[in-house]
Amino acid sequence: MIRIKLIAALKKEFTVIPIAIFTLYMFSYGAMAIYSTYLNLYLNGIGFSQPQIGMAISISTFFALMAQMAWGILSDRAKRKNTIVHVIFAGCLVAALLYYVSQNFVFVMGVLTLYVFFSTGLPPCLDNIVLESSEGKAWNYGQIRMGGTIGYCIVVLLIGFVIHEEYARIFFMTAIALLVCFLLSFKLPVVPGHRSGKHKSSFRILLKNRPLMIMIAYNLSFALGMSFFYSFYPIYFSSIGGTSVQIGVMMFFCAVIEIPCLFLANRVVKRFGVERVLIVSGLVAALRWLLLSFLQNPTLIIAANTLHGIGYTGFSYCIVVYINETVPPDLKATAQSFNVLIGSVFARLIFGYIGGLASEAFGANNILLVACAVLLVSTVLFSTWAYRHKNWRNKEA
Repeated sequence: MIRIKLIAALKKEFTVIPIAIFTLYMFSYGAMAIYSTYLNLYLNGIGFSQPQIGMAISISTFFALMAQMAWGILSDRAKRKNTIVHVIFAGCLVAALLYYVSQNFVFVMGVLTLYVFFSTGLPPCLDNIVLESSEGKAWNYGQIRMGGTIGYCIVVLLIGFVIHEEYARIFFMTAIALLVCFLLSFKLPVVPGHRSGKHKSSFRILLKNRPLMIMIAYNLSFALGMSFFYSFYPIYFSSIGGTSVQIGVMMFFCAVIEIPCLFLANRVVKRFGVERVLIVSGLVAALRWLLLSFLQNPTLIIAANTLHGIGYTGFSYCIVVYINETVPPDLKATAQSFNVLIGSVFARLIFGYIGGLASEAFGANNILLVACAVLLVSTVLFSTWAYRHKNWRNKEA
């Protein structure tokens, strides 16, 4: 009986989802899976040291830091926000293919910077269009975002069998996925840039939204560990005996647990509240970093990474939805970009070059232990603030 009800619920969920947008997220996150999972292994394979990889990440992230807010502001001011998404997909596609031109360190660093310049604006701008389009519809952001997770899972599970340690293949595969995304992006509902009219809200409104600023700061403590994990843990995993196939399987299990989490996210947040979901997410993520700092067996490491879904989904879902619900329409894309700026770009900047040096000097496992401690302290501080300000969800931005 329970099984029949579950199947009926799943059928109802998927019959209302716009297939084109769902597929767009599948290919978008599929491209992300190919590129982000194996890029540093490619760089390591062509002779880059970990400090050099860290330097490339930091320099590219510095430019992304300047570009991140620009994408959000451009999206809010554009006649149609969709235009910005078209430009971003096209830019990423061209940048991915440029990796085949040369393996010179300076050139590769320039290409990496170009790719990051475009790709850093994609999540907030695309999410903003979907969130605004979902208002008043039978489908919601969590359902569409689930497409990204499914695409990510499929790709990371299969890509290891395809590349066979030939990491240069990832750029052609990424380019194909991005071409599909570019074409599908024309199927997105048209969303106007609200700041193109007379009314223009001040950015100070965001800075005065204290709950949002605290959530973004809390998210940064989580993102520091995430940034280090994706930048350097695959190299460490490979050094203790992990193969490219096992790396793919590890990333698969990291992502596949997101599917039930995203399926239930809307209901869980409504029942327990944003603050409780964020606190549990912080504790689960800290436990993950703790386990990865001690485990040496590839199979156990893969199992421990199933905790990713709860931690990552809790942080990402709660904050993007809170922004969409509380921020003025003409600042939504800007706010989403600001969240990514602090929670992702700034984290990569900190754990770029420094993370590479620290990983080489102390080992990736020990750095993850530090990430665990930082997140635990942040969780305690956030819990204390949430307890003392129980009515914060009732306050307007």
